[in-house]
Amino acid sequence: MVKITEYLQHGEENAQSGSDIARLLGISLRDVSAAVEKERQTGNPICASTDALRGGYYLAGYREEMEHYCRILERRIGEITRTLEACKKMIPTLPSKDAPNE
Repeated sequence: MVKITEYLQHGEENAQSGSDIARLLGISLRDVSAAVEKERQTGNPICASTDALRGGYYLAGYREEMEHYCRILERRIGEITRTLEACKKMIPTLPSKDAPNE
């Protein structure tokens, strides 16, 4: 299995895009994402930046970088939760595909 951490540097300023990593390793972007998640679950401090200029994956070099990334994830959880709740409210307003046309 590919170890993404072997190709990452410390610090957000050194972030590498998933596409660049995929090209470098000859794997799909989906495989990069899966490998990153697996490595995070085993304790590797991989962060991600969505900065337009230098977005990508990097290793947290300091506690503050990981804290910053965790705050970003917490905001995303909030956004996803709000979207989920809005979608659930729409369900009763939509026709069922099994219901006869009116």
